[in-house]
Amino acid sequence: MLPAQYRLKAKGDFRRVYNRGQVKACGAFILYVGSGKNKNCRIGFSVSKKVGNAVTRNRLKRLFRHSAYALIGKFQPRKNYVFVIRNGAKPLNQEQIKEQMDWALSALHEGSVQERAGK
Repeated sequence: MLPAQYRLKAKGDFRRVYNRGQVKACGAFILYVGSGKNKNCRIGFSVSKKVGNAVTRNRLKRLFRHSAYALIGKFQPRKNYVFVIRNGAKPLNQEQIKEQMDWALSALHEGSVQERAGK
């Protein structure tokens, strides 16, 4: 389970990351990354009702939280990360989600992401 010190929960924090962060997309999710104030990285997850019912959405968030915890060393400190989970994540197992997360984080650190202008 992802410890509380690594969780992003406040609506305003999510909004700041969406509006001023960097973006990396893949089949299972869209990753937004923005600067944060805490010494640790903080990670949040968002799943639309379009993805499925509550059981499906909670299952996906649980799989993503466990994958993020396994890759916690790949997240940069003082950054906020938001994973917007897509329909493409439904058929994936935890190992596949973890591979896609690892790929997105590696691409992010190499600088191959889009910058978003502040709104």
